[in-house]
Amino acid sequence: MQHEEIIAIIASATATSRLEVAVCTDSRGARKTELRRLSWGAGVGWYSQQTLCLDSHETRELLWALRGNRQRWCDQTALEHGKVIPFPVPPQRQETHREHPQVQKKRTGSLSSELPVTEKKRTKRGEEKAATLLA
Repeated sequence: MQHEEIIAIIASATATSRLEVAVCTDSRGARKTELRRLSWGAGVGWYSQQTLCLDSHETRELLWALRGNRQRWCDQTALEHGKVIPFPVPPQRQETHREHPQVQKKRTGSLSSELPVTEKKRTKRGEEKAATLLA
């Protein structure tokens, strides 16, 4: 008695054709892979037009060959789908950045370096008061 499991149905470019991949096990336990080209017929439905039977060794070698050429297949698929046109980027605007005349900036980019001079003095006084209150 033969057991069959359909593991994939791959759509074709046309609506009347597809590829079916099945794993079949016979009564002795031997497994084979069947690739079936199915066609659609009015009044008949889906029927097998071609079948390719592969033993386990052939299936393994086919998988290795396909994996080894994966990049080539991906590149070809990208070409078939057309070229992607990048979204246009507007030209970069040059904004003039005006700073407050009393702001001193250090190259370190720390937050305290961007405070106006008067704020820095207040902050420093506050730190001194806090230090004397803690002592």
